[in-house]
Amino acid sequence: MKLKDIVFSSLSIQHKSKLPLLLFVLPILYGTLFGFAYSSNVIKYVPAVVYDQDHTAASRALIQAYIDSERYKVIGEVTTQETMEQSLSDNEALAAISIPADFAKNIKLGLASQVMVTVNSTNTMFANAVITSSQEIVQTFSAATGQKLLEGVNQMPAQALRTVATIKIGTRIINNPTTSYTNFMLPGLVMNGLQIAIFLVAGTGIAVECRRLAFCLFTSSAAIVIGKMFSCWLYAISVY
Repeated sequence: MKLKDIVFSSLSIQHKSKLPLLLFVLPILYGTLFGFAYSSNVIKYVPAVVYDQDHTAASRALIQAYIDSERYKVIGEVTTQETMEQSLSDNEALAAISIPADFAKNIKLGLASQVMVTVNSTNTMFANAVITSSQEIVQTFSAATGQKLLEGVNQMPAQALRTVATIKIGTRIINNPTTSYTNFMLPGLVMNGLQIAIFLVAGTGIAVECRRLAFCLFTSSAAIVIGKMFSCWLYAISVY
Protein backbone atom coordinates (compact mmCIF):
# COMPACT_ATOMS: atom_id res chain seq x y z
CA MET A 1 0.00 0.00 0.00
CA LYS A 2 1.35 3.43 -0.97
CA LEU A 3 1.71 6.38 1.36
CA LYS A 4 -1.17 8.35 -0.18
CA ASP A 5 -3.43 5.30 0.17
CA ILE A 6 -2.54 5.09 3.86
CA VAL A 7 -3.35 8.78 4.32
CA PHE A 8 -6.76 8.52 2.63
CA SER A 9 -7.52 5.28 4.47
CA SER A 10 -6.56 6.87 7.79
CA LEU A 11 -8.73 9.92 7.14
CA SER A 12 -11.67 7.69 6.32
CA ILE A 13 -11.19 5.42 9.35
CA GLN A 14 -10.64 8.36 11.74
CA HIS A 15 -13.72 10.14 10.42
CA LYS A 16 -15.89 7.08 10.99
CA SER A 17 -14.45 6.45 14.47
CA LYS A 18 -15.08 10.05 15.59
CA LEU A 19 -11.58 9.91 17.13
CA PRO A 20 -10.63 13.35 15.72
CA LEU A 21 -13.33 14.86 17.94
CA LEU A 22 -10.71 14.65 20.70
CA LEU A 23 -8.67 17.20 18.76
CA PHE A 24 -11.56 19.65 18.98
CA VAL A 25 -12.92 18.81 22.42
CA LEU A 26 -9.70 18.72 24.46
CA PRO A 27 -8.41 22.23 23.58
CA ILE A 28 -11.90 23.68 24.13
CA LEU A 29 -12.11 21.90 27.49
CA TYR A 30 -8.69 23.24 28.53
CA GLY A 31 -9.61 26.74 27.39
CA THR A 32 -12.91 26.70 29.28
CA LEU A 33 -11.62 25.28 32.57
CA PHE A 34 -8.48 27.40 32.76
CA GLY A 35 -10.31 30.41 31.35
CA PHE A 36 -12.51 30.45 34.44
CA ALA A 37 -9.42 30.07 36.64
CA TYR A 38 -7.69 33.07 35.07
CA SER A 39 -10.79 35.18 34.41
CA SER A 40 -10.01 37.56 37.29
CA ASN A 41 -6.63 38.36 35.64
CA VAL A 42 -4.90 38.80 39.01
CA ILE A 43 -4.36 36.62 42.05
CA LYS A 44 -6.74 37.58 44.83
CA TYR A 45 -7.81 36.27 48.24
CA VAL A 46 -4.80 34.06 48.92
CA PRO A 47 -5.63 32.09 52.10
CA ALA A 48 -3.26 33.13 54.87
CA VAL A 49 -2.71 32.54 58.58
CA VAL A 50 -1.17 34.95 61.09
CA TYR A 51 1.30 34.11 63.86
CA ASP A 52 1.37 37.20 66.08
CA GLN A 53 3.90 36.81 68.88
CA ASP A 54 3.76 40.48 69.88
CA HIS A 55 0.05 41.20 70.44
CA THR A 56 0.46 44.96 70.44
CA ALA A 57 -1.30 47.81 68.66
CA ALA A 58 1.52 47.88 66.09
CA SER A 59 1.27 44.19 65.25
CA ARG A 60 -2.53 44.37 65.04
CA ALA A 61 -2.25 47.34 62.68
CA LEU A 62 0.04 45.35 60.39
CA ILE A 63 -2.34 42.39 60.46
CA GLN A 64 -5.21 44.72 59.59
CA ALA A 65 -3.22 45.95 56.59
CA TYR A 66 -3.12 42.37 55.29
CA ILE A 67 -6.83 41.89 56.00
CA ASP A 68 -7.67 45.10 54.14
CA SER A 69 -5.71 43.99 51.08
CA GLU A 70 -7.83 42.10 48.55
CA ARG A 71 -4.79 39.96 47.76
CA TYR A 72 -5.28 38.07 51.04
CA LYS A 73 -7.97 36.20 52.87
CA VAL A 74 -6.81 35.81 56.47
CA ILE A 75 -8.43 32.55 57.55
CA GLY A 76 -7.20 32.53 61.15
CA GLU A 77 -4.51 33.14 63.72
CA VAL A 78 -2.21 30.42 65.03
CA THR A 79 -0.42 30.32 68.36
CA THR A 80 2.65 28.20 67.60
CA GLN A 81 5.27 27.88 64.87
CA GLU A 82 4.35 24.21 64.44
CA THR A 83 0.67 25.00 63.83
CA MET A 84 1.63 27.63 61.27
CA GLU A 85 3.85 25.23 59.34
CA GLN A 86 1.20 22.51 59.56
CA SER A 87 -1.37 24.84 57.98
CA LEU A 88 1.00 25.38 55.07
CA SER A 89 1.82 21.69 54.74
CA ASP A 90 -1.88 20.75 54.70
CA ASN A 91 -2.58 23.45 52.07
CA GLU A 92 -5.10 25.10 54.39
CA ALA A 93 -3.10 28.29 53.86
CA LEU A 94 -0.78 29.34 51.06
CA ALA A 95 0.88 32.10 53.08
CA ALA A 96 1.75 32.76 56.71
CA ILE A 97 2.67 36.09 58.33
CA SER A 98 4.87 35.76 61.40
CA ILE A 99 5.37 38.84 63.60
CA PRO A 100 8.20 38.62 66.19
CA ALA A 101 7.68 39.16 69.91
CA ASP A 102 9.76 42.38 70.03
CA PHE A 103 8.08 43.95 66.99
CA ALA A 104 6.60 47.08 68.64
CA LYS A 105 9.55 47.47 71.05
CA ASN A 106 12.08 47.57 68.21
CA ILE A 107 9.99 50.09 66.30
CA LYS A 108 9.95 52.46 69.30
CA LEU A 109 13.71 52.05 69.75
CA GLY A 110 14.32 52.78 66.08
CA LEU A 111 15.71 49.29 65.46
CA ALA A 112 15.00 47.06 62.49
CA SER A 113 12.18 44.60 63.03
CA GLN A 114 11.69 41.69 60.65
CA VAL A 115 8.33 40.29 59.60
CA MET A 116 8.61 36.77 58.20
CA VAL A 117 6.30 35.84 55.32
CA THR A 118 6.28 32.12 54.55
CA VAL A 119 4.86 31.04 51.21
CA ASN A 120 3.66 27.66 49.99
CA SER A 121 5.20 27.75 46.50
CA THR A 122 3.35 24.74 45.09
CA ASN A 123 1.85 27.22 42.62
CA THR A 124 4.48 29.79 41.68
CA MET A 125 1.87 32.35 40.62
CA PHE A 126 0.52 32.49 44.18
CA ALA A 127 4.06 32.70 45.55
CA ASN A 128 4.98 35.62 43.26
CA ALA A 129 1.78 37.47 44.15
CA VAL A 130 2.40 37.00 47.90
CA ILE A 131 6.03 38.16 47.73
CA THR A 132 5.21 41.27 45.68
CA SER A 133 2.15 42.32 47.67
CA SER A 134 3.85 41.68 51.04
CA GLN A 135 6.71 43.96 50.10
CA GLU A 136 4.22 46.70 49.21
CA ILE A 137 2.23 46.28 52.44
CA VAL A 138 5.30 46.23 54.71
CA GLN A 139 6.93 49.19 52.95
CA THR A 140 3.74 51.24 53.26
CA PHE A 141 3.35 50.25 56.92
CA SER A 142 7.00 51.06 57.60
CA ALA A 143 6.71 54.52 56.05
CA ALA A 144 3.54 55.26 58.04
CA THR A 145 5.18 54.08 61.27
CA GLY A 146 8.30 56.18 60.67
CA GLN A 147 6.13 59.20 59.93
CA LYS A 148 4.30 58.83 63.26
CA LEU A 149 7.60 58.53 65.14
CA LEU A 150 8.90 61.74 63.60
CA GLU A 151 5.62 63.51 64.25
CA GLY A 152 6.16 62.56 67.90
CA VAL A 153 9.29 64.74 67.93
CA ASN A 154 7.38 67.73 66.58
CA GLN A 155 7.94 67.32 62.84
CA MET A 156 5.09 68.31 60.55
CA PRO A 157 3.31 65.34 58.90
CA ALA A 158 4.38 66.23 55.33
CA GLN A 159 8.00 66.78 56.35
CA ALA A 160 8.00 63.58 58.40
CA LEU A 161 6.73 61.57 55.42
CA ARG A 162 9.41 63.06 53.13
CA THR A 163 12.05 62.16 55.70
CA VAL A 164 11.10 58.49 56.03
CA ALA A 165 10.14 57.99 52.38
CA THR A 166 12.93 59.80 50.57
CA ILE A 167 12.46 57.82 47.34
CA LYS A 168 9.13 57.20 45.64
CA ILE A 169 8.66 54.74 42.81
CA GLY A 170 6.30 55.31 39.91
CA THR A 171 5.26 52.47 37.65
CA ARG A 172 3.97 52.51 34.10
CA ILE A 173 2.95 49.18 32.59
CA ILE A 174 2.85 48.91 28.80
CA ASN A 175 1.52 46.16 26.50
CA ASN A 176 -0.24 44.40 29.38
CA PRO A 177 -1.51 47.19 31.67
CA THR A 178 -3.86 44.92 33.62
CA THR A 179 -1.00 42.45 34.29
CA SER A 180 -3.36 39.76 33.06
CA TYR A 181 -2.30 36.11 33.06
CA THR A 182 -5.01 35.27 30.52
CA ASN A 183 -3.25 36.77 27.51
CA PHE A 184 -0.18 34.62 28.06
CA MET A 185 -1.11 31.52 30.05
CA LEU A 186 -4.40 30.57 28.40
CA PRO A 187 -3.20 30.24 24.76
CA GLY A 188 -0.32 28.09 25.94
CA LEU A 189 -2.63 25.82 27.93
CA VAL A 190 -4.99 25.48 24.96
CA MET A 191 -2.05 24.48 22.75
CA ASN A 192 -0.97 22.01 25.41
CA GLY A 193 -4.44 20.46 25.23
CA LEU A 194 -4.13 20.22 21.45
CA GLN A 195 -0.72 18.59 21.75
CA ILE A 196 -2.06 15.95 24.14
CA ALA A 197 -4.98 15.29 21.80
CA ILE A 198 -2.60 14.86 18.84
CA PHE A 199 -0.64 12.21 20.75
CA LEU A 200 -3.83 10.40 21.73
CA VAL A 201 -5.27 10.37 18.22
CA ALA A 202 -2.03 9.54 16.40
CA GLY A 203 -0.98 6.88 18.91
CA THR A 204 -4.38 5.19 18.84
CA GLY A 205 -4.46 5.29 15.03
CA ILE A 206 -1.05 3.65 14.70
CA ALA A 207 -1.89 1.02 17.32
CA VAL A 208 -5.10 0.10 15.47
CA GLU A 209 -3.26 -0.41 12.19
CA CYS A 210 -0.59 -2.51 13.86
CA ARG A 211 -3.32 -5.02 14.78
CA ARG A 212 -4.24 -5.44 11.11
CA LEU A 213 -1.56 -7.96 10.15
CA ALA A 214 -2.64 -8.17 6.51
CA PHE A 215 -2.30 -4.40 6.23
CA CYS A 216 1.12 -4.33 7.86
CA LEU A 217 2.50 -7.33 5.98
CA PHE A 218 3.14 -5.53 2.68
CA THR A 219 3.56 -2.00 4.04
CA SER A 220 6.67 -0.51 5.62
CA SER A 221 6.37 0.64 9.23
CA ALA A 222 7.75 4.06 8.24
CA ALA A 223 4.94 4.53 5.69
CA ILE A 224 2.31 3.59 8.30
CA VAL A 225 3.70 6.03 10.88
CA ILE A 226 4.12 8.88 8.37
CA GLY A 227 0.69 8.29 6.83
CA LYS A 228 -1.03 8.23 10.21
CA MET A 229 0.83 11.27 11.48
CA PHE A 230 0.07 13.22 8.30
CA SER A 231 -3.65 12.49 8.49
CA CYS A 232 -3.64 13.51 12.16
CA TRP A 233 -1.69 16.65 11.22
CA LEU A 234 -4.41 17.65 8.72
CA TYR A 235 -7.07 17.45 11.46
CA ALA A 236 -4.81 19.26 13.95
CA ILE A 237 -4.14 22.13 11.54
CA SER A 238 -7.88 22.65 11.05
CA VAL A 239 -8.35 22.70 14.84
CA TYR A 240 -5.46 25.15 15.26
